Amino acid sequence: QELPTLRVDVVFERFELSLGSFKTTIPLTWVRPKGWIQTTYLDDDFRVGRGDKGSIFVASRVKGGRWRGSSI
Repeated sequence: QELPTLRVDVVFERFELSLGSFKTTIPLTWVRPKGWIQTTYLDDDFRVGRGDKGSIFVASRVKGGRWRGSSI
């Protein structure tokens, strides 16, 4: 059975840079990069998505209903 997919347009507003104990947030409002993520929901607690540049994202739901993810 084929899994349903969902494609969402995104605009990135900032990113967080961490190097050892150094951590800073960098705003992207001057660039406003855009893209999309096509997401496949595998079940209520786990999903996988692919970005328009080929990035793969894995996310899992944590207690409280929030999503926590990472990029591969």
